Amino acid sequence: MKISKRVISVILAAFILLMPLALCFAEDEKPMILMLGDSIAQAYGVENCDEAGYGKILADTNGWDYANHALAARTSQGLINNISLSMVQQDIAKADYVFISIGGNDFLCDDRVVGIALSALTGIESAHVRELQEQFYQNLCRIIATVQELNPDATIIV
Repeated sequence: MKISKRVISVILAAFILLMPLALCFAEDEKPMILMLGDSIAQAYGVENCDEAGYGKILADTNGWDYANHALAARTSQGLINNISLSMVQQDIAKADYVFISIGGNDFLCDDRVVGIALSALTGIESAHVRELQEQFYQNLCRIIATVQELNPDATIIV
């Protein structure tokens, strides 16, 4: 029996549309969104950032729980230090979705930021920029590994 592409498309579309509804009935608890990182995740600069950040809007739109442990000017090393706190680890363990926005300050807060900007503008890489990139990559891998260790079921969005 051959099934047409149209029938398969309708079945897949129905599945995609009904899955969130099924998840709501399957779980007693609301899903939780957790924000980790820097000013982007914190919604720094947004008027009333506690209520108007993208994580909070996403949570409110879907009726989900929400926590935000992001902080302006945080570097990837600062986030590593932050996720060692028990309160943050408890929220990671409860989260269904962990949004991580980090990295810009690793470069912007460096004392050689002008050289980094010139390197980016000219396309000429310096040894210092490569070191910063490698350090950031290692820190990001460590952050993701820690989140996965604390909550292997969480969906991580970077």
